[in-house]
Amino acid sequence: MDGLSIILDKSSLQMLSAAEIEALCRHYFLVVPPILLTEIVGDLYRQDDKSIEETHRKVQLIANKILTFSACKQIDYRDLRDQSLLGNEMFTGFRPAIQSTEIFDGEDGQSIAYISESVEMKMIHDWQRGHFNAEDHDYAKEWKETSRVDLTSYKSQLLPIPALAGLTSLREIYQKMDAISQIMDQWLLIESFCKRIKLPIEMNKKIENRWKDSKPLFCEFAPYAYYCYLIEQVFYQGLASGLIPTSVNAKSYVDLQYAYYFPYSRVFSSNDKLHKQLWQAFANHDQQLFVVGSELKDDVRKISAHWQNISEAERSELRKVKPHPPVISPSFTFEAYEKMSSVVGTREQKLRPIERTEEETRATVDRILANYDKVRRKFERER
Repeated sequence: MDGLSIILDKSSLQMLSAAEIEALCRHYFLVVPPILLTEIVGDLYRQDDKSIEETHRKVQLIANKILTFSACKQIDYRDLRDQSLLGNEMFTGFRPAIQSTEIFDGEDGQSIAYISESVEMKMIHDWQRGHFNAEDHDYAKEWKETSRVDLTSYKSQLLPIPALAGLTSLREIYQKMDAISQIMDQWLLIESFCKRIKLPIEMNKKIENRWKDSKPLFCEFAPYAYYCYLIEQVFYQGLASGLIPTSVNAKSYVDLQYAYYFPYSRVFSSNDKLHKQLWQAFANHDQQLFVVGSELKDDVRKISAHWQNISEAERSELRKVKPHPPVISPSFTFEAYEKMSSVVGTREQKLRPIERTEEETRATVDRILANYDKVRRKFERER
């Protein structure tokens, strides 16, 4: 996966043109969280006098902005949270968590790695071709009807924590809740969290037995699940303190879903005010960056124009250091690479050609093509 990992919310993705998407994918790897796909298919819901054809065109247009050769579907945060509680922690490194690779034995004792197309990626490909089914429409209707929630009445039932009085940002609430949580009874905290997310009884028992082995802090016992717990707590207390909007049009609960995926990306882009607040609260500010969607659009437009206006020889040189962007100032993308390279060595060295003859290359390609259908059939049978 070349490039800095990036999550775009729907507003940022929607505003990019085809040329800008192409420029983006030269330097970023798009992480697609489930909430983004849900928001996209939600546009199938018919309102006012819109025809089915109009809703289909709208979804098809935005689906075509996900270039699947430079994107991956992120695993649902609920699955990662539950596995975290069971001790199967997936450390992020600000990279996406994706489905596992299937390994098959190829010819001559060689192994072949085969990654099946996920259900979600198949959905994207169907939408890109304008193929929609009844389930897509039913899901869109259900999503639209349940996502528009007026949180005003819910807010009135929340009791603000006295220790949080006077705090003026979600970041401050996060830090305070983190400190409070670590001096509480840890098993009661974990147990109440497990009940709230409605885990099966058998899973709760496994989690309890695992915790009793050493009785660690929640943050050490299941780091990602603890992160999800803090998001939940900050959301509740943000509502109670008035820092999170409660109107239907604000769709705060929808916006919140993106925060669960912050640890799986270096960069997050949105035009939403609450998203920026959540990012300021939960992101690692030394290792991650936020960019307003409109600013990202201007930046990749500038990069696209730069590629168009340089000579083929200059383009060839840029390809050798891909995914590092061209030296343009000011440029968010260039500055992001420079900052990340100083932190984790993101900048790529010039590519060195693999020492392989044309005959060897052709033989490798022929072998892969000859085995592809066989591997796929075997994979599908065993699924």
